[in-house]
Formats: sequence, structure tokens, C-alpha cells
Amino acid sequence: MIDPIGEARPNYRILAELAERLGYGHLYPPSEQAMLAFLLEAGGHTLEELAAAEKQVIRKETGELEYRKWELGLLRADGQPGFETPSGKFEIKSTILEQYGYPGLPEYEESPETPLSAPQMLKRYPLILGTGPFKPDMKSCFRAIPGFIKRYPHPVVEMNAGDAEARGIANGDAVVIKTARGSVTMQAHVSDRIMPDVVYAMVGGGGPQGPEAWQQANANALTDFDQYDDISGFPVYKTLLCQVKKKKRRRRKIAVQDPSLGCVG
Repeated sequence: MIDPIGEARPNYRILAELAERLGYGHLYPPSEQAMLAFLLEAGGHTLEELAAAEKQVIRKETGELEYRKWELGLLRADGQPGFETPSGKFEIKSTILEQYGYPGLPEYEESPETPLSAPQMLKRYPLILGTGPFKPDMKSCFRAIPGFIKRYPHPVVEMNAGDAEARGIANGDAVVIKTARGSVTMQAHVSDRIMPDVVYAMVGGGGPQGPEAWQQANANALTDFDQYDDISGFPVYKTLLCQVKKKKRRRRKIAVQDPSLGCVG
């Protein structure tokens, strides 16, 4: 909508330059226009056609639906019958994962930090922490929008009414969420919609946008960069152990008379 200010760049440009520096530039279209051309080419069209089309909309004529495409070789690049997999079959067991030394079928593995895998932590961190967005949230994108700030002036952590009562926490109280990595302050949202012993904290804080309460509440200070899925690399955001306590008010220091001033009684 506007030209980039200062050193700001569009998201896509940042991703393209990262791909280039990581050595994958040849696999990643270098610009938005190149990406659009790449997508159009898959449908048999060009940028020029799109620009010349009425209202810049290309409508593809549709014919009759074709069924059992795998028998006709319509699903594989080589035109052979089957599916676009190494075996040519519909694979429930992934031969690609097996090729890289992983199980071909999903295997359940307990996260490193749960009541089952780390019972020694429960005395200090008895609650299970999940982190994520609240609707209509979109990570940190809306922090500067007045409408969002009006609706969510404080980051909140949702917790069960029983867990809140046991800790002397009421709805709207400032609370401290603490894990083995760090702590953040949020506002309690007491609800019966969440399971006992589970809390759910808003993400999107920690940046320069929005009220100070949001700027100081980065949920990633609670998560663990060393816990992640071996195959996808995705970090664990939903099954971490934590404790939630009501935030103590800071006591004002007692005013002490400067003795050099002598008696003022």
C-alpha cells in the first residue's frame, strides 16, 4: 500500500533473501512477481495474460470431472499409473521418511517435559502450559490496532476456576507464569472451558507494538528452544510444565529522614 520506509522490506523479499543466503536461492522465486509467474505457469498461464484479463481475473474453463486418475497416469509427472510417491502407491507408511532413517509410520513419543516424563518437576511446576493465539488474534500483527488494544489491553492466560481458587486468583488479577526458562506477567482469565491443571497463555507479546503490558509479556520466554520435533524441527509449545501465582504488589519503601538535616519535629 505504501513504499517501504527506511530498511523495511516486504515479508516475501526477506524470505527470498534468506533462501539465497542459505544456498537455496535457485529453488525459491526471488521476487513476488517471479512467485506469481511460477504459480500461474502451473495452471498454463502467464503474467501477461493476467495483466490483460478483465479485472485481472483468469477463469479456467472446466470440463467433466475425471475419476480414478491414478489408473490413467494423470497423477504422476512421468505419466505412469499410480501416485506421485517413490513406490507409486498410496503410501500410508512413508518410504521417504524411512529413507532418511525415521519410522515410516507415526510413533508416539512423550514430550520431555510432562507429568509423565518429568514427575520430579511437578512439585515446583504442577500445571501444564499451552501457548498460542486467541481469536481474532494473529501473532503480533494486531498489537498496534486500536480495536484490538481496546478488546485485549492486557495479555491473558486462561486457567480453570478450581486452579485459580486454589491459588487465590480472581478473574482479571495480574499473575506471574513461571517455567524452568523464565517468567512473564499476564492477566488471569478464569474459565470452566479449560481443563483443570492446564493453562493457556496468549502469544504475540515482547515486541515494540501495543501497550507496555504486551511489550513485557513474551510467551517465548517460557518455552524451550531445545525441545522440538526431530523430523519437522517444530518446537514444543503445548506441553510444558509451569506454575501460576498471583502477582504481589510492590510495597512502597518507608520514607527515612536524612539525618544530616537534623531534628525537624
